[in-house]
Amino acid sequence: MADKKIQDMNENKERFLAVSKEVYPLMNQIKQLLKKHGFIDTTHITIGADDYMEFRPYETEWALRRYSTDGKPRAIFEYREEIPLEEV
Repeated sequence: MADKKIQDMNENKERFLAVSKEVYPLMNQIKQLLKKHGFIDTTHITIGADDYMEFRPYETEWALRRYSTDGKPRAIFEYREEIPLEEV
């Protein structure tokens, strides 16, 4: 069992390092684009199963999402109101 885990880890390591070498320059490009457009806070990017993708700069409450159901990207504004539990 342990040998199988080590083999899987090594195979995943090679695949991970290979894709990391291609992804890292793209991450730097995205970071520079964010800076160019004045975004300085944390940005979250999710790429999920079934073609779901989300790009969300935290400081704006805006998100760019593409769902698998129709594949169309949509800009979405999320309004949140935080209410302390003492007031509920």
